Amino acid sequence: FGTWMPRALFVLVPVFGGFVALAARAAGRSYPLHLYFGMHVHAAWFFALIVAGLAGALKAPYVALTVSTAATLYMLLYPVLAFRRAYDTTVVGSIWRMAVIILSYVFVVLLAMSAINFKIVNSVAV
Repeated sequence: FGTWMPRALFVLVPVFGGFVALAARAAGRSYPLHLYFGMHVHAAWFFALIVAGLAGALKAPYVALTVSTAATLYMLLYPVLAFRRAYDTTVVGSIWRMAVIILSYVFVVLLAMSAINFKIVNSVAV
């Protein structure tokens, strides 16, 4: 699962870009620009996950908890601020658009995780 999930997230970046394209239709930009934004947000998310993972490797539970909490807040706040800056929207507009994008994306990621889990369970059961 740990091997396939990062690959699935990499493959799903174009889906995220498609959700951004739908949410920012009024921007009049082409899909590759939305895809570029999606890659940028994913890079920021992966960076936060790496920092949280490194902090988790430390033997200080309070440090790991603090860093992972900060990483989670960063992963929620950063896309909103990036969307606001990239698409010149209001704060409220950025919040609701990114909320819809992220919720839709989480649904697709959960589907991918289910498919990966189904494949792993079936390969072990045989």
